[in-house]
Amino acid sequence: MDCAKCNRDLGSPRKTVKCIECGLCYHPYCTRLKTVENYRKLKTELKASWRCDPCCHASRVTKQLAGRAEVIDEVDEVEPSDDDQDLVETSKNMDMEGKIDLLLSSFNKQMKSMKRSMQFFNENFESTQKILKELKNEVTENRKEVDQLVRKNKNLERKVTYLDMKLNDVEQRDLRNDIQISGIPETTGEDVHEIVRSLMQGAGLQKTPEVEIVDAFRVGKVDKKGKKKRNIIVKFSELEPKTEMIQWSRRGKGIELSSVDTRFPKDTMAYISERLTGYNRYLFAITKAFAKEYSHKFVWVKDGKIYMRKDEQSVAKRITMKEQIMKMDISGKINWREEEDIE
Repeated sequence: MDCAKCNRDLGSPRKTVKCIECGLCYHPYCTRLKTVENYRKLKTELKASWRCDPCCHASRVTKQLAGRAEVIDEVDEVEPSDDDQDLVETSKNMDMEGKIDLLLSSFNKQMKSMKRSMQFFNENFESTQKILKELKNEVTENRKEVDQLVRKNKNLERKVTYLDMKLNDVEQRDLRNDIQISGIPETTGEDVHEIVRSLMQGAGLQKTPEVEIVDAFRVGKVDKKGKKKRNIIVKFSELEPKTEMIQWSRRGKGIELSSVDTRFPKDTMAYISERLTGYNRYLFAITKAFAKEYSHKFVWVKDGKIYMRKDEQSVAKRITMKEQIMKMDISGKINWREEEDIE
């Protein structure tokens, strides 16, 4: 006799298991028992009532159908339908071939359900892929636009910086005949023009009658406590008196005011320098701060231009923008004040 599953000879009856339901014989290892040893361990009553795998499955299906009929009967209080009764009766009376057909039918239903699920998944997956592709294209386009805007912004920044520098140069040229005097005490009702003429006399400029003072005035906020001395701005009609006044102040490292006018207190010093634009004053201040922190000996202004030199052997470097100082400030020592903070 052959095994109902593998179709090979069964051999010894003691190594053969027989289904009580369908009467077919199997090798134990061809069933859920797996081994002959497991079959031998079964109790006698279990061996006598043993069912093969197809019969067990068919039995479960039959019980489910019977249970369904009972539930319908209890809940609805109606007789089971003819179809259900036929199905139950058919399941009870079916032969081996019918059980296999029932299993195949159940399997086919599960496969159809799985196919529908897979189809739904594939459709959604393809839809998701399409959306992701569209999003990726949008991100790529947006990135290109952002890159273009960044380049345009950098170009505009360069142009604005260039125009700012040009405007600053024009403003500085307008101040080419101006000087700034610091350190002169301020008094109520003072005549600023008279103070300037006294200084010019000390510098020996009053001998030249054609020298004309276009304007002279103090700048900055008034200190109510009187401790802060506001600077005096002088506008000459030509360049020469400006140059001579600055050189006179530099030769003496300042001007002792009492030597010019006895009305000024002794040991009161005044200093004359070129008048700078707001940006150049800011640039001059941060350049001096950098020189102090990084041991550069010389910082000066000539013709409205700012220069810096580390020592006597170094080459002078012109400073035209704060970015130069920022690049050199490798240790971050400079306090980057705003331009408006510099008077």
